Amino acid sequence: MRMGQYILAHGIPYTDPLSYTMPSYPIIAHYWLSSILITKLYPVIGYAGLAGIVALISLVALLILIPAKRIALGIVPLLLASAGLFSYLGVRPHVITWFFMAIFFRGVTDPQLWKKYRHYFPFLMILWVNLHGGFAAGLLILVVKIITDIYQSRKINWPDLCIVALCFLTTIINPYGIYIWREILITLFDPGTRLGINEWQPFLVRLSIIHAPVLAVPLVIFAKYFRKFSLLEKVLFVALLLNGLSSSKMYPLWLLYSIYFSTKGFLFLFEEVKRRPGAVQRMNLIMAGLLAIALSYSAIYGFRVVRIYQEISEEKFYPQKAVEFLQQHPAPGHLFSSFSWGGYLLWQLPNQKTFADGRMPHWENRYAPPQESTKASEEQHKILKSEVNFLTVAKKYRITTVLLPQSYKKQFKKLFSSLKKHGWQKVYEDDIAIIYATISL
Repeated sequence: MRMGQYILAHGIPYTDPLSYTMPSYPIIAHYWLSSILITKLYPVIGYAGLAGIVALISLVALLILIPAKRIALGIVPLLLASAGLFSYLGVRPHVITWFFMAIFFRGVTDPQLWKKYRHYFPFLMILWVNLHGGFAAGLLILVVKIITDIYQSRKINWPDLCIVALCFLTTIINPYGIYIWREILITLFDPGTRLGINEWQPFLVRLSIIHAPVLAVPLVIFAKYFRKFSLLEKVLFVALLLNGLSSSKMYPLWLLYSIYFSTKGFLFLFEEVKRRPGAVQRMNLIMAGLLAIALSYSAIYGFRVVRIYQEISEEKFYPQKAVEFLQQHPAPGHLFSSFSWGGYLLWQLPNQKTFADGRMPHWENRYAPPQESTKASEEQHKILKSEVNFLTVAKKYRITTVLLPQSYKKQFKKLFSSLKKHGWQKVYEDDIAIIYATISL
């Protein structure tokens, strides 16, 4: 939303306008159109209205993945997958990627839909590339389709290849042109992002028994009906699963695909048992049992996610009251704070820029001028661990205020001791945050 406000006031940014440490970094705001939409809608419908839109987009994406005539067979996969998606829901542009991925999954796996609607895919790509960087996943799906088709038929389908090539070409129809791919590739392959940012870390490290039902049903179906699925469907299943387990950020894409895959697997099962006397009744009982399990699982998982969200609510996690203090007592210089609060501070203190925030973990500018940071997120971490002298950094960036979580007092004792030793005054404190300030640098 802060980026949307900047774009509406000043136009598309090509260097970073929101940080004081890397203002010359060549930014790629791949979500620029989403930012504008959120910024325009928020004053009209508020957070609840935006959340309602996100919920609707997510629900439509889930339903797209179930064939219209097989709704009943898709309820269990939908409930299981949507439970897994609970913890990823939020008023964020990545939900738009879920919607487009659902369309692409159905479009490439259904030969009739592909033949009828493939000419619309480049137009969808133009819209997608300006809404969120997830468009790269959609293009990868198309490439996988072309490769598997060539492998199976031993020849090139030129019309399909032209559609995919056109989809790639349309990705440059954005304010940054071909350079948007630089941001996508750096984000995907930067080790600091993959290991240092919670939502990008391998999903394997957080795998537990509560995820068993979501994984078990698709895996059993994959094993039982391996020969009945097309090569494309099997390749997508394996590729998306491995990618999802390697990165929590990618796990929702596999969850979405599992709805389509599991529904089709239940259809295979139904076709198999309907020819056996009495088997349909037994299958109905099994499906009823699975439905009861899926409903219970969704309720338990949903309650668990709600409890987690309550712990990271604005009142409990973010420095709401400390920000109110800073709004009433504006800092004369720059503000230094924690990485996890960066986005919140940009939103609530629009006149302040950040040292580092959630957009910046992979940003690195080796040719930055002396007054800027070459990698702010790394420098911020070194400051907290007292590996660099904070006073020197404060003079460099004109930092006059420090806002940090209370939990940091034990975790980073040296930094707090240094602030007190060199005359920084504690001007505010509550259960969540603490503020130090200085009048001289």
